[in-house]
Amino acid sequence: MFRSRTPLAVTASLAFLPFAIAQAPSFAMNAASPITSQGGQIQSYVEAPVGSLYAVWIDIDGGPVPVLGEQLLLGATPLLSLFDGGLVPTGNIAFRGAQVPLFPGMLGLVVYGQALVLDVTAPNGLFRATNGASTAFHGTSQAYLETFDLLNGFTGTFASDLVGHVRGAPVTRRTIETILPGSYYFPAPIAAPLVPFGCRAQYVYRAQDVGATGAPELLTAVRWRTVLNVVPDTFPAFDFRVGHTDVVPDYSVDPWSALPVAPNSGLSPTFANNERPGAPPVPVFQGSYTIDPLAMLPSGYLPFPMSVPFAYDGVSSLLLDFRVPPGLSQGGNGMTVWLQVQSDYLPGARVVRSGTAVAPILPDQVATGQPDNALPELQLEFTRVTSTLRSPWKFANPMQLAYDVPIVARSLPPGTSIALRYRGSTNGTDAGATAWSDSPSVANGLFWLQYEITFRSNALTGDRPIVDSLVLPQF
Repeated sequence: MFRSRTPLAVTASLAFLPFAIAQAPSFAMNAASPITSQGGQIQSYVEAPVGSLYAVWIDIDGGPVPVLGEQLLLGATPLLSLFDGGLVPTGNIAFRGAQVPLFPGMLGLVVYGQALVLDVTAPNGLFRATNGASTAFHGTSQAYLETFDLLNGFTGTFASDLVGHVRGAPVTRRTIETILPGSYYFPAPIAAPLVPFGCRAQYVYRAQDVGATGAPELLTAVRWRTVLNVVPDTFPAFDFRVGHTDVVPDYSVDPWSALPVAPNSGLSPTFANNERPGAPPVPVFQGSYTIDPLAMLPSGYLPFPMSVPFAYDGVSSLLLDFRVPPGLSQGGNGMTVWLQVQSDYLPGARVVRSGTAVAPILPDQVATGQPDNALPELQLEFTRVTSTLRSPWKFANPMQLAYDVPIVARSLPPGTSIALRYRGSTNGTDAGATAWSDSPSVANGLFWLQYEITFRSNALTGDRPIVDSLVLPQF
């Protein structure tokens, strides 16, 4: 019953009918249906002015797909089907119920639906799309069901701007210039890591140096400032890595001696010692880097190349690791740096090993460098793509039953994702709670349940994941 050869574009012909809708239409489906020996039930409800022409479409994927300026929460799969259509009757509600025969793969399936209602006053001159809805088929006699129509007690940074849905918060970006309070401008250009004879260089920026707030972010751009005019240059093999480090330099000085109070708190001369055990810096770019004066931004910064963003935890110090082998580059550029302490070269804000014309180096074959506290002035761009929703404690298991595999109705644009975790409680408070788990079975036998959704949006497009319902079958 789910197959139809009726094309979605058939709605274009509706524009010739002589009536329009005076208000935004709405749509609903039964959010969950138990599977019996006869199969399951789908029920749809379209609310619109009497006499409006409507069409209800269903699919097995939640999309979204843009169509003529409207966002359809349907995947446009080969199973996209016309489920119902006609004129809205007296009472403003068009209802259709249908039995779905039992078939293999039905358990856990989600059927997504949405109505298109003729409206010649719509922005596209043809139709308006209602909100989306869905029906999840489960194999137990009862289920805990969340449809996100009422969000009292929910907390987090999620967005609730879609009727009956929750979705990730908008993607946000921020930039920060790494000129630390109390640092001293160094007037000469510093070549590292842009050295033509090979260079290995590590730099550390504390959480406070990058404006971290504890929230995870993506590091999406790193830019540097030159002291003199930019010289065109090319580094054929440029290796740029970023990681977390446990090194937190203390640049405080003793008021009497003016010497650093913790000279050994910075980076070690041994490169490997600055890496977090088991989590070395990961490549964000490996390839040819061309320095083009025309690439300079109005802010005066030039971008280092980054092919992929770095997932910053929002808490740790950042470790930037450059590995530049000798090549045909000229090396005529120098970065602006700031000294963190004037009276001593420690604690180490950077560690550098550079080759010379008579003694070039291969950066992957050197283990140590020279530390000092000359920290390059960078512009860092952070993009926040994650947001969360946490439910209040739910009295969801009154008979101390167990939970089966969750079913989530969701729409995931490319490059987006969601993750859920659960915990149970004996008394509906944090004091009586279990640890968080990827499975709701952690709450088996307990009266209270809480869950959290983490949304991850697309940093490039700004697209955000959407959740329509959460079904937790109980047995």
